[in-house]
Amino acid sequence: MTSNSLAAKRRRPWQIVVLAMVYIASRAAAHIAGLRFDAGEVSTYWQFLDTELLRHHLLQSLFYLHSQPPLMSVFFGALMKLFPFAWPSAAYLLYCVAGLFAWLAIFSIAVRNGVSSRMALAFVLLAMCNPSALLYEAQPLYTHVVFCLLVFAAFFFDRYLQSRSALPAFALLATLTILVFWRSSFQPMWFVLLAVWIVHLASLRNTVRVASAAAVCLVLIAVLVLKNGLLLGSFNTSSWSGMSVAKAWTWSIHPEIPPLVAESKLSRISAIQSFRPVGDYQSLIPSRAPTGIPALDEPTRQNGITNYNNLAYVDISKAYFRDYWKVWRYSPRTMLAFSIQGWIDYLKPTSQYVATYDAANENILEPFDKVYRAVFCCRTLPIHSSVSPTDTFHQRLGHAFRSLCWLSVAIIAIMFVMLLYPPLLRWAAGGSQHTRLLLYFLLVNFAYNALLTNLLEEGENMRFRYETHGVVLIATLILIGRCIKAFRSTPESPADAT
Repeated sequence: MTSNSLAAKRRRPWQIVVLAMVYIASRAAAHIAGLRFDAGEVSTYWQFLDTELLRHHLLQSLFYLHSQPPLMSVFFGALMKLFPFAWPSAAYLLYCVAGLFAWLAIFSIAVRNGVSSRMALAFVLLAMCNPSALLYEAQPLYTHVVFCLLVFAAFFFDRYLQSRSALPAFALLATLTILVFWRSSFQPMWFVLLAVWIVHLASLRNTVRVASAAAVCLVLIAVLVLKNGLLLGSFNTSSWSGMSVAKAWTWSIHPEIPPLVAESKLSRISAIQSFRPVGDYQSLIPSRAPTGIPALDEPTRQNGITNYNNLAYVDISKAYFRDYWKVWRYSPRTMLAFSIQGWIDYLKPTSQYVATYDAANENILEPFDKVYRAVFCCRTLPIHSSVSPTDTFHQRLGHAFRSLCWLSVAIIAIMFVMLLYPPLLRWAAGGSQHTRLLLYFLLVNFAYNALLTNLLEEGENMRFRYETHGVVLIATLILIGRCIKAFRSTPESPADAT
């Protein structure tokens, strides 16, 4: 820890109080304005089990859950059991408490790594009052939770680098394990690579204890994967991967796809849009005998929404995934166009996802969000602006460029340059090995999330970017702090840091 960090630590209590007070005041103001936790998403979003199953068959349904990792359903199912009539309020309160601690952690990490406490306070206050932050806190989906968990992981990693002791390592490994059990994009291999790094960084006397903790976490993940594979036929934390990637060629049919199906280069399932009701696939997949488990057998939930945990979707997803590699072989332009569109969506304002799927809350914050987009995103297009089918290619391209959040474009480009050009990262760390390793941790997790989600998804990518807002903000603060110090002292080029 630097001398500046020690001095800032003595001034930190009042700044933490300011952050907490502004957070509480901003959320209270949003509540008075009409912002509410959108509990209806739990009944309608594909990622959730039927609420009746969560209420009355929780343990059975969790055991046979294959469509998503289990912890999000555990969380809401437990709240429904504990607070049958007030679970939305309880969930919102817990989301807000987690959010408050995440923002305090961002401030703490930045100051501990040499960032001016005043600058960190100003930036965190601005980010904390971002309309997107308020909107995602009011959504039950995993976006806000992943944002918080990544920040907590960075906080524990920062503490671990300082002490190399077992306790922060245990907390870090537990946080990473929770991410695997909460969000399917955080795959077991991601955990394994980070766990090996964490064990490698342990002090000599703590290596065995840290390695043992990592092994316990890995066993828990392996049990989940093996349970899904041996019992349900999907060796993964989520059985959706095939259906998700099939969006590339089934949600917007490319002209090259129908001939490939007709020539049997692709299976007939590729002519059907993924995530359709299970009845649409009956002639294309082997039939399964009923299991007697509602979570696996029912084609729909009680409200009529498709039950994507139906066991048939395991076979459907596998069929799509077999075609995924064939589409790359026979129609790479389709996949490249899908990925490019994913990146375009990724770089749009993060509030745009909520505006599409939670218009009530977005409308409440729209005046504030409009100003925020114009000032911090350099975007003036209305949030619901879209292209017309009659638009020319140049009109569509112009609309795409005008729809982006250009501040985020610049920051994300810098993050990738820092990750790929080590001299710049070492310079940003100011000669501190502690800060350099922290920056690697932040940037690796940012890049993993960005590259994987934009390879496999299109349409919701702006909310995936919000998941890494916290870690990107920390890295940005460290870089800006280093630039300010370099400006005030003798200039030093990135190459000199080598």
